[in-house]
Amino acid sequence: MKSSSYSMHFLVIGLALIASSCAEPGRKAETLPPSLEAKIVAQEQKASYVTEISFDKGSTTLTPSAKSKLDETMQRARNAGVIDEIKVIAWADREYPSKAKKALSKGQQKLADGRGKAIDSYLKQQTPATVDNYNMSERPNALEKLFSSSDARIKRSLEEAGIATTAHDLRSPENASKAMVMLILKE
Repeated sequence: MKSSSYSMHFLVIGLALIASSCAEPGRKAETLPPSLEAKIVAQEQKASYVTEISFDKGSTTLTPSAKSKLDETMQRARNAGVIDEIKVIAWADREYPSKAKKALSKGQQKLADGRGKAIDSYLKQQTPATVDNYNMSERPNALEKLFSSSDARIKRSLEEAGIATTAHDLRSPENASKAMVMLILKE
């Protein structure tokens, strides 16, 4: 009986510690550093800067917080050099489709496309750099895979880095309703 009392005591203390570490004052979830997957893909793409932003469910509108995060990342990149290329990887409100699923619904595809375009439009106001968009609501087709298109390479890199797909049973999606933005500087 005593050992279960101690176990319960340690469980409560452990949960309290976890909760307090997650509730760091002044730090919102949107200000967290990029995910491991984002860092891996950014490194493969030779991106000097990477950030991730969140969208409200069903929305393609950039929140003030998302704009602020994009502005901050753009400024850091401009301070380091000239931005040559920007890659925008946008998800719908569902995870990347599994191999069996191939693509999400047309509505989800349109949502991811709209999010990419919203970021593209916002960033083009700040830089003449090329902006490439990648829609994470559909898998690359056979031709894109055969010729190893940029779209196929980025999606394969994300899969190898461990992004969630619709085949995973997640309680809280890792990338749904998000976008990843990578900035590549001129060499």
